[in-house]
Amino acid sequence: MQALQASMDALEEKEPEKPQEPQEPTPDKKLVQAIKINPQAAVLTVGQSMSLAVAVSPADADNPSYALTSSSPAIASVSGTKVTAKKAGTARIIAAASDGSGVTAEVRVTIRLKAVTKIKAVQRSSGQQVAVTFNKISGAKGYDVYRASKKNGAYKKIGSTKTTSFVDQKAQKGKTYFYKITARAAKSESNSLCSSKYASVKVLASPVAKCKAAKSGKVSVTWKKVSNASGYVIYTSAQKTKGFKAAKTLTKGSAVKARITAKKNRKTIYIKVRAFYRQNGKKIFGPYSKTVAVKAKK
Repeated sequence: MQALQASMDALEEKEPEKPQEPQEPTPDKKLVQAIKINPQAAVLTVGQSMSLAVAVSPADADNPSYALTSSSPAIASVSGTKVTAKKAGTARIIAAASDGSGVTAEVRVTIRLKAVTKIKAVQRSSGQQVAVTFNKISGAKGYDVYRASKKNGAYKKIGSTKTTSFVDQKAQKGKTYFYKITARAAKSESNSLCSSKYASVKVLASPVAKCKAAKSGKVSVTWKKVSNASGYVIYTSAQKTKGFKAAKTLTKGSAVKARITAKKNRKTIYIKVRAFYRQNGKKIFGPYSKTVAVKAKK
């Protein structure tokens, strides 16, 4: 009994335990609150690429990382912050925070077709129409043709085509024209820029030729001066519709007459004339005159 009483007395004399101090609460995780992309909209040409600048706030977010994706990788692909234009159309480039905050931002990218780079314009030998040809653009649904009377003048649309050729039916003789092309996409916002390259042509008139036979097989040929001409070529043949060969070339645009010699034993000579001008060292010919016939004198 004495031992039990002593043990109880000892418990009563023991100091009570102090209560535990409350712990400091763990601060909340700092999540991303906003993402900004620069630029906010962009236009690229197929084959081009650009880098996006992405800013996350707050700057001291615990996990400021993000992921960039494209809504249409076939139109615009993304690698890191680099966007590459694949084909005509529009795509949304989306930046999404990786910390689970659900914060996103996006930029709209419009992809336009490549521009035409090769254009050629040639006057048809049968008249004053101009045939315009150009290189094909991948993804184009068609092409619009523009014309100006000066290299740096105002280009106006004169027609459209679904192929890589077009005939200007309204070209006028004596005029100089410049042509440019725009490639059309399914939506106009993805059309190409109007080509920086151009083709030029001087529309030559068909000479009005006359002939007169002289003695000793000589034939005098005259015609009216053709505007923009640098010279003329006279052709002869023993047949009315074929076999024409150049008999004489005159290298002055002011020339309006020439004399040729008929071959022996040729009773009738068929003659036609056409004007030309020089471009990049080459002769560019206009249409032939009507064929005229003359009987050679001995």
